[in-house]
Amino acid sequence: MSYIHRIETARIKKYLENFPSVAILGPRQCGKLTLAKHLLIDYPESVFLDLEYPEDRMKLTDPLLFFQLHAGKLICLDEIRRVPDLFPLLRTGIAGIRLSTGNHAETLDDVCTSTGSAQLIQEYFMHC
Repeated sequence: MSYIHRIETARIKKYLENFPSVAILGPRQCGKLTLAKHLLIDYPESVFLDLEYPEDRMKLTDPLLFFQLHAGKLICLDEIRRVPDLFPLLRTGIAGIRLSTGNHAETLDDVCTSTGSAQLIQEYFMHC
């Protein structure tokens, strides 16, 4: 199956150029991960972690070291809600540009509000 271009693609690319963190949020099965993986094609040095998997969560045991090792790369963190301790790091922008996805907008909204994450741009897919 080929990729179905989404109107949001260009806007999210622009966000990636201008903000340290971008979150793609929306309901289950609306294409968040498909869009994120499509965006990663333009970043051949990108890093993708699916935080549903314990082995990927283990890579973030020392998140500062992980982000330092991958400085300058686009890091995509799928299901970031699984590691809420990362949100303060995203807020400070220490790790460069990151892309995250999740289907629990309420959880991410709460964390962004509590950490003052004004730099975290959220793109909602409401019409799937």
